[in-house]
Amino acid sequence: MYTVQDYLYNDLFKYLIPYKYLLLYKYLLQKNLASKNCKSSQTGGSIIIGFYEQKAAYGKQIRLLMFAGLLLILVFYIFSLTGLFGFGTDPEEKYALPLVLLIYLAAMWSFFGMRFQITSDSVVAVFPPFRYSIPFSDISSVEIMDEFPWYMGWGVRTWGRKLIFAGKHAKAVAIRKGKGFFRTVVLVSENPDEFKKRVEMALK
Repeated sequence: MYTVQDYLYNDLFKYLIPYKYLLLYKYLLQKNLASKNCKSSQTGGSIIIGFYEQKAAYGKQIRLLMFAGLLLILVFYIFSLTGLFGFGTDPEEKYALPLVLLIYLAAMWSFFGMRFQITSDSVVAVFPPFRYSIPFSDISSVEIMDEFPWYMGWGVRTWGRKLIFAGKHAKAVAIRKGKGFFRTVVLVSENPDEFKKRVEMALK
C-alpha cells in the first residue's frame, strides 16, 4: 500500500532534498549523531558535515553606537508623526525619515548578520546580502593577526590590498592569498584560534 510516508520520502522530498542526503540525516538522527555534530558551544561555531561557521565578534562600543543611532532616528520619526517641536511640518520630512529608518535598519541587519564559513572548497565571508569567497586553491597561508588600529573602523573595510571584516578591534584570522587584488583577508570571528585551526584542517 502506498502510504503518506512513502509519498513524502519517494516523491515530495526527492524534489526538495536529494534522497541520499535525507536517508543519511535520518540515519544520523537514529544514531544520535546529528545533534552532536551540528553545534559546538566550546568553539563558538556551528558544525554540519562539510561545513563550519562562526559569527563575527562585536565590541560593546559599536553595539551601543548602533542602537543609540537607531533610538535617535526613532525619536525624530515619532516627533515627525506627532508634530512635536515643529517636526513634521515639512512634507519632505515625512518621507525622508522613514527612508532613513529603513536604510539604517538594513545596515544593522547586514552588520550584525556578518559571519564566516568554511565550506567544502572555500572560506566565505558573509556580509548580508553580499558574500566574499576565497577558494582553497587561492590560500597560501593562514595566520593570527593581532588587534589592528582603532581608526580602521568597523564593518567591511579596505586597507591597501587588505580586505577586513570587523565587528570589533581584536585578534583576527588573516588569510593570505596567492592571487587576486586583495592579498590578505582579515576575519574578526568569535574564536579566531579555532577558526584558523578549522581552515588549516580543511586545506589538508
